[in-house]
Amino acid sequence: MTTILRGPVLAALDALKIIRAESRRESRGWVGTTAMTVGLDGSVTHRVTWTPPETEDGEASEWLRQIGESAIEQNRTGRFELGAAETTDLMRLAHRLPSYLLAARHEPGFSAALLEGEEKLGERSALRLRLHLHGLSTILLVDRESHRILALDWRGRLNDGVTRDIREILEDWRSIDGVLVPMARRIVRDSKIDEAAREEWSRIAFERR
Repeated sequence: MTTILRGPVLAALDALKIIRAESRRESRGWVGTTAMTVGLDGSVTHRVTWTPPETEDGEASEWLRQIGESAIEQNRTGRFELGAAETTDLMRLAHRLPSYLLAARHEPGFSAALLEGEEKLGERSALRLRLHLHGLSTILLVDRESHRILALDWRGRLNDGVTRDIREILEDWRSIDGVLVPMARRIVRDSKIDEAAREEWSRIAFERR
């Protein structure tokens, strides 16, 4: 994998223990904020809050999903165990963070394989690297020249609950605590960019061992 992703890129991830990410997006006037904490031990905490526009009488809603000693959801109606599909969806959120996937490359069950052929993304030529962890596969499309991850391909569910092939185009790369991370992503589903599903991270932070 070091022949595809530069050694310093991977070395900066070696001591990571916890990744924290926060994002904000709007939908029909509602404002959604997300706070996610992902541990290299496989733990995931995902808290979502939706706030209605001032012109509506709706109430703000909040729910939390968590994988730790057990997989649970907590919302205004109570606390419940997550089913297998919901647990997979939650773990997939962690796998959508490239920094997590690469930092977890020494974890049990992790594997990487370079796929045959290249793919064009705009004017860039990308190598395809398949990573497998926790029973989930993700393909990284890596720029042949810059070694930057241009996109992620994976199969799973978004908010509409439909299982399909998804591509995430990663944008607005910044260096945070020595780690290069994308601060925005666009979703391609059914071969079309879903601009409504664009997500921007407002904060990403790392805790090291």
